[in-house]
Amino acid sequence: MGMIGAIRHQITRRRLARPLGFIHIPKAGGTGMLAHLDATLRPKSSVYWLDRSQFGAFTDFSSMDPGMAAGVIDRTPATPATADIIAGHIAPSTLRARSPGALPVTILRLPTARLLSHWLYWRGYDDERLRAFGAWGQHIALSRLDLAEFLSAPAIACQTDNLILRMLLWPHPLIPEAGFIDPAHDETLLAAAHQTLAGFAHVGVVENPDLAANLDAWLSRTYGISIWSRLRAAIPDHAEPKLNTARKLARPLQTPLADQLAGPGGQHLAASSRLDLKLWQTTVARTLPGQSPDPLMITTFDRLISRYNQL
Repeated sequence: MGMIGAIRHQITRRRLARPLGFIHIPKAGGTGMLAHLDATLRPKSSVYWLDRSQFGAFTDFSSMDPGMAAGVIDRTPATPATADIIAGHIAPSTLRARSPGALPVTILRLPTARLLSHWLYWRGYDDERLRAFGAWGQHIALSRLDLAEFLSAPAIACQTDNLILRMLLWPHPLIPEAGFIDPAHDETLLAAAHQTLAGFAHVGVVENPDLAANLDAWLSRTYGISIWSRLRAAIPDHAEPKLNTARKLARPLQTPLADQLAGPGGQHLAASSRLDLKLWQTTVARTLPGQSPDPLMITTFDRLISRYNQL
């Protein structure tokens, strides 16, 4: 950042009265939302982390590219965060430990759509990109398997088996690090996850057409909107953020989704989303009054299948 840029940054940026903690659920619109939060609040500082909730039993972070490994929180006791926005693929427990006063917010997405998107997104990683992840790249490479095989691999259950609930409750004695959640514990875990989600300052769903408007209203009430943010919104001369969307797949990995979802693939997708779906349905009912979750679920999933069949 040059001198002029540094001066502009100091003039147009601000300290937030209370830090904002963005719990970024993978493949749930978080990349664009984080850019929106930065543009709207214009904080002085922000950090982005990943914590152990994303890696299960994996611990070989030293094998990763140094720049990537630097963003992984793998140390205790927690070092307090002083940033205005603390964001990342992190659990609420990490946010509480690092910034106890932060206001937690998150966005949910239809879990079956989120998980299918995650599989296809990882499936688009080439060998060069996987190398940057070190030994963790072998786990990501499991996405090259058929859907049923990918979702039934215990080594990657930390990313595939009801990820939303896992993140909300991590660490939890009833949630295996390298295995699947026992259905016998579903009700206990759901009750705890609902309680955690109820403690968030703001929760939205990707499928809500008023998602951004509702968030902006909450941000305005909670933090106020600076003149610089209003000017930026009125004069859209900025580039849109680059989003993490699924890429065109290499031909050997292209497969009709109908074939993947038939039989075991569809069964594993349902089982791997069963708890997250309950959380999403409850949030839809609360944030979209008058909208039945079931029709929304069907139309959203059908639209996603149509789009991903083009990859």
